[in-house]
Amino acid sequence: MCRIAAIVSKDTQLLHKIDSMRDSMYRGGPDDAGKYIDSSHGVALGHRRLSLLDVSSAAAQPMHDATGRYQLIFNGELYNYQELKSDLLALGYNFKSHSDTEVVLYAFIAWGVAAFEKFNAMFALAIYDTVDAILTIARDEVGIKPLYYYHQSTTFLIASELRAFKTINSDWPKDVNWSIYFLAFGFIPEPYTQLKDVFALLPGHYLQLNVNKNAFKQEKYTKTKKQVLISDEYDAIQQLRTQLTASVKRQLVADAPIGVFLSGGIDSSVLTFLASCFKDNLKTLSIAFDHKELNEEFYQKAVADAYGTEHYSFKVTASNFYEHLDDIKLAMDQPSNDGVNTYFISKYARQIGLKTVLSGIGADELLGGYPSFKHVGSLHQLAELPFFTIQVALQFLSSDKWKRLSYLYSQKQNNFYLVNRGIFPPSQIASILGCSLQDVKFGLNQLQDIPIDNDTSLLEQNAWREFSIYMRNQLLRDADVMSMWHGLEIRVPFLDKDFLKTIASIDASIKFKPSKGKHLLINAFKNELPQAVWDRAKQGFTLPFQEWMMHMPLKNQQPNTESFYSDFKKHKLHWSKLWLLEQLT
Repeated sequence: MCRIAAIVSKDTQLLHKIDSMRDSMYRGGPDDAGKYIDSSHGVALGHRRLSLLDVSSAAAQPMHDATGRYQLIFNGELYNYQELKSDLLALGYNFKSHSDTEVVLYAFIAWGVAAFEKFNAMFALAIYDTVDAILTIARDEVGIKPLYYYHQSTTFLIASELRAFKTINSDWPKDVNWSIYFLAFGFIPEPYTQLKDVFALLPGHYLQLNVNKNAFKQEKYTKTKKQVLISDEYDAIQQLRTQLTASVKRQLVADAPIGVFLSGGIDSSVLTFLASCFKDNLKTLSIAFDHKELNEEFYQKAVADAYGTEHYSFKVTASNFYEHLDDIKLAMDQPSNDGVNTYFISKYARQIGLKTVLSGIGADELLGGYPSFKHVGSLHQLAELPFFTIQVALQFLSSDKWKRLSYLYSQKQNNFYLVNRGIFPPSQIASILGCSLQDVKFGLNQLQDIPIDNDTSLLEQNAWREFSIYMRNQLLRDADVMSMWHGLEIRVPFLDKDFLKTIASIDASIKFKPSKGKHLLINAFKNELPQAVWDRAKQGFTLPFQEWMMHMPLKNQQPNTESFYSDFKKHKLHWSKLWLLEQLT
């Protein structure tokens, strides 16, 4: 796991800024640093390393092949590298290291961009062909690892973090619509970022830049395949169990200490059980609070005791939050409504000597664990009403929950998502920013809508929205920036390529039961889990922000936001709205 950067420019002085781009991300790669510069073509590559597989110098980056033609910078983990390495050895390729990075390099040399679809991995990479002067960048198909790019005139830049672009221009202008996106979603949806003309490479895509011609193409490397549906529930449970077990076993491979985030919920408890089957003296760690209604120590201890893990519980207090607030905002890289919990758990993971951990991200989205699955039918019925009818009804509804129905002015997938999870409705966004409602709607309409298969069930469509919008833009991005800020890698077994194929093949009629979220996962493992863990209502993992922010020095109160601050002090406003306003600078 690492941080990468690249510069393509005929300006020699700009090329040498690769050091500052790379080293602005040193927190995500504290173990080593390297660079490659081709002055004749105007290409520079930078790399910061977090050593997890083959920690020797033989795996240092940028890594080149035996001929020196190809230079690679790679961020991620290739979980099926041993199988691909066997295939490459049979083709006559030789290896000097035991790293997955070298397998990535020779896989590209052997198969070109077709190699990316062979990877069971989380990754972001750049490979430079020094002979043909072609730079190829690519990102994993789920979007677990970030990769941003900028291309204007004769300059092309890439980096793992947005802060790296600001080393090129400390006053980099912001995207004109970023605050609209942020107030609506609580994050900035890909491919947009807070920075003007800096975009996220789409998941499952590659981009190739012909350096000599200053021209690039961006294409999807994944192919949509028709799935043979599993329509028997017993078969689905067995397949889920088999594939998740294999996923955890694959993702435990590391030459550095590895553990599990244990929240006490079903997802992390299943991962803890499976990891304990393959790893002795497994370390688990949890966060606890003084607030009884949010504290899950009882369930965390029950799981740790059941599997004999070496368990660590860390209490996070309001004073911890205030003390680290500035560092939390710095770690975010761009504004976000989440990630504080990951900041603290990652910090504590490094304190107990871990360099990588398993996380349960993905299970709720794939298997129906969120409240949105319970009322998806009602939402679509409301969407069938004339919007004028909804507007009239909204005049008599004061709850913020109902105000989100105003997003039904458009039946884009983004808008369906915002009805469920939006933070501020369009009218409030306009008021906060001092612009018109039409300006807000115009800005939101600029967003790329997620592609969706209208032939699938409403529950499948909801799962895809949660997966493609919420998980990808909020959970995965925040997990990456917060963990890497502490030099920690987070692995996500529920997003393993083979496991995803299995889940996609299960018929929606048995995959989702709105009355019982994640029932397939529970039934697959409930005989191994403490009953107290699986036989309880879902409890989202959250910190006591409502109380903490009540006593936090607030910095961003503006004339257009006074009423929100006042409502918060009167306990009439959810903390998430104030947290967004505090970041609106």
